[in-house]
Amino acid sequence: MLIRNIILTIALVFPAFASSNCDEATKLVIQAYDYGNQEYLLKQAISLCPTHADAHNNLASFYEDNKRYQEAIAHYLKAIKAKPDFSNAWYGLGETYYKQGQLPLSLEAHSYACKKDADSQKRIQALLKENRYEVTEKGQILNAESLLVLYDVNRMKEIQQRIKNCGMRFRKIVRVKPSATFRNLEFDLGSAILKDSAKPQLEQIAAALIKSLSGSPSKGLSRTKKVEIHGHTDNRRFKGVTNRWENARRNKALSEDRAASIVEALIDRGISKELLTTYGHGQDQPLPGQLRSSAKNRRVEINLK
Repeated sequence: MLIRNIILTIALVFPAFASSNCDEATKLVIQAYDYGNQEYLLKQAISLCPTHADAHNNLASFYEDNKRYQEAIAHYLKAIKAKPDFSNAWYGLGETYYKQGQLPLSLEAHSYACKKDADSQKRIQALLKENRYEVTEKGQILNAESLLVLYDVNRMKEIQQRIKNCGMRFRKIVRVKPSATFRNLEFDLGSAILKDSAKPQLEQIAAALIKSLSGSPSKGLSRTKKVEIHGHTDNRRFKGVTNRWENARRNKALSEDRAASIVEALIDRGISKELLTTYGHGQDQPLPGQLRSSAKNRRVEINLK
């Protein structure tokens, strides 16, 4: 009976104690707006009330402003866990991913906020333009976590549906296709030799493919039978070649060789050769709205089938 009474007393007192701590945490969050030591006050608030969504969100915003992006992401996620419909936290998370160049993750985060946040809608519009969210430019590296967004059909369908529910019309829609485009997989001029700058991206691609290819049916990943590597070039003239048909033939051969180089690099990183298929398109598939001579056409697309 004594033990039962002690347990009952704890059950009655603890909620009030927790509530009191969270009330004190709220006071610290308010003080952090006015005092210089925001990080200290917000950390104190979180220590008092670990599930205080505003404290996590504001600390994340502080870290984001100071370019401490990994810490910002961790606290935005904690704010969202405490309050799943917290549009401010989703917006902040989307912007932090955007600043890191992780555009698929940025699109996903903003899709949770766009119903309430006009700035999230603007960001989505920018990411949908020319399918920016699935293109990695020179000088950027798309991490495996972002690639897993692009390669998960069900996840992309959910993003598409949330954007449709935003209450505004987008001229472009999210493509539900397991595909990613890389302009940062660079080669020596007129050659199929990959530059050293391509290695970090190849590591991330391999990590994402290994995880995707071992995924569960519920995630829509295990149906993958092959990985398609598509090489594309612009119509740059080869030195000494004046015949345009010969130039097109050489560009096609070059794109095939470059796709083969990507395959070899992925095999070296643990991807089974049997899963990899190459296609060389040369200059024959310029991007919509781009001239054949545009540098944007020099790209590698890696798709899952």
